[in-house]
Amino acid sequence: MIVVIIGGGRTGAQLARVLLSQDHEVHLIESRPNVLARIHKELPTEVIHEGDPMDPKVLESAKIQDANVFCATSTEDEENLDHQFDVYDALYAWCRLETAKNKS
Repeated sequence: MIVVIIGGGRTGAQLARVLLSQDHEVHLIESRPNVLARIHKELPTEVIHEGDPMDPKVLESAKIQDANVFCATSTEDEENLDHQFDVYDALYAWCRLETAKNKS
């Protein structure tokens, strides 16, 4: 199964590790330099796609057009929802949402 994950924070990186351990093809997109430095130590380099997840070229390099599953795990609700509704032909789309209650 091909899985594209947006966001390399704790949730996205852990999800990538679990899926890789189950022999899935994983592509993780991240743009924050400090997060990239960390995940390059934790995940295989070929899994990581550096750049803006809203950039079509970055999405295409991460094989979004072939994805079976798409996961938006950034810390921004609006960005996650935007990505969920912009997913190409992924069979499943999942996004992480923080509620106002959790942000207090």
